[in-house]
Amino acid sequence: MKKLHPVAAAWLSVLIMMIGVGIGMLGMALLNHKVLSVLAAILGIAVFIAGVVFNLIKVRCPHCDTYLGRTSGPKCPFCGNDLNK
Repeated sequence: MKKLHPVAAAWLSVLIMMIGVGIGMLGMALLNHKVLSVLAAILGIAVFIAGVVFNLIKVRCPHCDTYLGRTSGPKCPFCGNDLNK
């Protein structure tokens, strides 16, 4: 199975987190319905946390498997290998 490029994984994790925020905001819009509001808030938090976990697992150097975090550039700051290969 082909590994996901670190930049693509970072953007995908941000997308997942933004979906979680959107679900949480939907919960805020449903304040008249207490049960739906609480369920949407819990689901939004769970999806946001899933995005954070996805980021921690997938945004890694394909060579040394070190977490890249918010670093950017064509080379891994830890091992110096090209991230595009």
